[in-house]
Parts: sequence; C-alpha cells; structure tokens
Amino acid sequence: MVSRHVYGNIMPPDEVEARFNTTLAPCPFCGSRSVGLFCGPLPHISCMRCGADGPVGERLKDTVEKQWSAIKQWNSRAGVA
Repeated sequence: MVSRHVYGNIMPPDEVEARFNTTLAPCPFCGSRSVGLFCGPLPHISCMRCGADGPVGERLKDTVEKQWSAIKQWNSRAGVA
C-alpha cells in the first residue's frame, strides 16, 4: 500500500520516520533534508532538491527489506554519525 503522503513515488522524510522509526540523513551533495524514499521496484533514497539518488538493495526479494536496505545504506555512508 502506498501512502497518500507519497509525492509521486517518493515517500517524504516525515512519513519515512513514522513508518520506519528512523531519520534520514541530509543529502551529501546539497545538504538538503528534503530527502525521501523512492517506492518503486528498486527502492532508494532520493533528494527532492538536487535529484541525487542513493544505492538500492536489488538483491533482496521482499519490498520492505529493500526499503530498509536503502535507508541503512543512505544513513551509513561515510561522514554520517
């Protein structure tokens, strides 16, 4: 089920926080906190300001696992506490 709060296919940061109980790190390129979870077949984090995209968990089968993988990879990049 896709949330009514999803803009296009991107779930905004407040919805990600509510569903996954985690906060997304800001964009490493522009510093924007307007980053969200792309909810397509290959979920990844996307910056709504500059368009930067994070890595995807394409080897996983379950959609929620793919989404968690995308969130963890985005938040675990170098320089993020």
